[in-house]
Amino acid sequence: MYALAMSRRSHGSTIVFCIIALLLSPLTTADAHAAVGPAKDFTVPGSYSLGSCQSATELDCIESVGVVDSQGTYAPANLIQELPADLAPFDLNGNATYRGSTIWSSVAGPINLEATLDSPVTKGCNGTCAAFRARIDVPDPLSTKVRFTFRTSWLRPMNIQLQALDSNYTAEKISGGTRWMMEGMGTPISDFNFLNSTDYNAKLAGSTPADFDKIAFNFIIHHAGNGILDSYWDPKCSDVGYSVQSQNTTTTGDPTWDSQTQSLTFSIWAPHLRANAELNTGYFKFWTTDKFMDCKFPANTLTKAAKLILEITNEDGTASVATTAVSNKNGQLYFFASGFHFSSPKIMVRAELTAPTASATPMPSSVNTSAKKVTITCVKGRLKTKVIGLHPKCPSGYKKQ
Repeated sequence: MYALAMSRRSHGSTIVFCIIALLLSPLTTADAHAAVGPAKDFTVPGSYSLGSCQSATELDCIESVGVVDSQGTYAPANLIQELPADLAPFDLNGNATYRGSTIWSSVAGPINLEATLDSPVTKGCNGTCAAFRARIDVPDPLSTKVRFTFRTSWLRPMNIQLQALDSNYTAEKISGGTRWMMEGMGTPISDFNFLNSTDYNAKLAGSTPADFDKIAFNFIIHHAGNGILDSYWDPKCSDVGYSVQSQNTTTTGDPTWDSQTQSLTFSIWAPHLRANAELNTGYFKFWTTDKFMDCKFPANTLTKAAKLILEITNEDGTASVATTAVSNKNGQLYFFASGFHFSSPKIMVRAELTAPTASATPMPSSVNTSAKKVTITCVKGRLKTKVIGLHPKCPSGYKKQ
């Protein structure tokens, strides 16, 4: 089951239309808030557009939007228009869809934020599934970092996907729900046009360039249902936490624990070549907590490891050259990798192995302490250890070099 389910529809024409409309007829604050969508009924299958919050306590709405500069300074944007969330045709699964967006004036130009929230009984996946989705349009997405804050009532995360560069998020419990902050910049991605999964997999397995390149600027929170039949991924352990991923892939799967390699393994996919035939370079970030890891993968050796290592392997089994960072502090796990190449590299995080040290044995009183001690070097694969003694022996599994 793939986690990303994003629309490829361009909203560029919407922004242009809105800018022209604003120039011709300036909006007052009252006008900006006038286009409130229909009342949200989360008991029926449907997807609702989130408008701006009308009060300090309203839920399932957008609280604020702004821009963050290179120094980390936040400049708030002003709401200038809300496009009506009119009922669109029902989707293929029979869900009612109310699509709308909010337009904000910022120091980086107009920001179009389209945010939708599915009802928890929305049809899809293997039965029902729900998610919050946000898509951002801004004049210069590759150099504009947008931060937006919104509130939800019942949404319970099982996995978060941030398809944006330099991305981050926070989640704060508030009365009746959660206050979210998400931020990032647009990221270049490449993809194929395809008829079905068989066609897509055939293209992915080949070495042909991508059919197109584009800029993605998307944020998704997958809701944890009661089980695998009403969730995008298995919602196991969502009561104690969730995972967060950020990448420029077209598809990504739920990480798994590999008992043979004693590693957390991620499978990601994207075309090997961009549409211009250049190598497609990837990046990947992952956040979670020790508590969530210990619940979902009880046999994992990461949460208690003194040091962690991140390795990336190409399809042919060779090691990929990449910039990596791994940390486990204050109960939080964080992994980062960039500069590797697609199409389907395997990312593995494991505990660093340390060579065993020879245990010290008490010296018998009859031993001549003036006797000369001997040092030998023992090897086991890439591991080496030195043993010092009168009659040194290599530990079990090691050979004398």
